[in-house]
Parts: sequence; C-alpha cells; structure tokens
Amino acid sequence: MTGAAEMKRIRAILVGLAVSIVLGLLFATDCLGKSYYRWEIEQIFRAETIRWRGTPYRLGGTGRSGIDCSAFVMIAFRNTFGIRLPRCTWEQVCVGTHINKARLRAGDLVFFKTSRYSNHVGIYLKGGEFAHASASRGVTISSLYNGYWQSRYWTARRIFR
Repeated sequence: MTGAAEMKRIRAILVGLAVSIVLGLLFATDCLGKSYYRWEIEQIFRAETIRWRGTPYRLGGTGRSGIDCSAFVMIAFRNTFGIRLPRCTWEQVCVGTHINKARLRAGDLVFFKTSRYSNHVGIYLKGGEFAHASASRGVTISSLYNGYWQSRYWTARRIFR
C-alpha cells in the first residue's frame, strides 16, 4: 500500500472513530436495545423524581407512604424505562459497569458509604445533581458537591450503554 493510500485509510478510521464518540456522547441505549438522547434520560428521571417529591423516607418502604433509596431507584428505572433492577443497594452495586466519577452521565447509579454498615444509592442527573430518597428530606435532588455527599461518595455504575 502506498503512503497516500495508507494515510487515506487512517483518516477514514479516525473519522469513523470520531463519529462513534460523538454519537456515544449524544445517545444511550438501554438493556433492551432502545436508544435515547442523553438529555432525554436526565429529563425523564427528573420528572419521575418530581412525581415522587414529598414522599418520606422509610427504611424498607416501597410506596408513596414511604420509600427507601434502593426502592426509589428500582421503581424509577422500572416506571420510566422498563428496566428491572435488584431491590437492595448491595445488589444494585453489582449491576451495569463501573464508571469513574469524572465520567458520570444521566442515568448512572451513584453509591455512597453513609456509615460503616450502610450504603446509599441515587440516580445521577447532570451537573453534579442526583435524585434519591434522603433519610432527612425524602425523595429529592441533591448535589454531589455537597460536603456530606462528597465525603461519602463510593462508586458509580452505568446501566445504559
């Protein structure tokens, strides 16, 4: 292969790679193969959180009279995207793929170690915000940059590809 032909082939590969990266930043695919715009995922979870706002936290709760963090995550994914997640935080942390905190996207699960024996989970929205069932505020949106959450951040898992 000549030098010019090789350069043309490399350029075509790089263009294809660039297009793949851009599409990956714009679109996400759920586990059932349906594609969504990334901004849609954030807006859908934000709307679901608003529907649950005012619901108090209750350990073991799974309904409007009281809900805990893992149940909120499980129900939000089921109601919005038909995705079935496990019920407990320690099972949810095994689902999907590990994601570095710097690469969080809407719909990623964010996990916190709130005590020696207790974990907490929420759904990342964007701009450092995540939706969750807070023990003190019920279903709400909080900031990862809040000192409490920032010091307890543990890991994240990506559910959407």
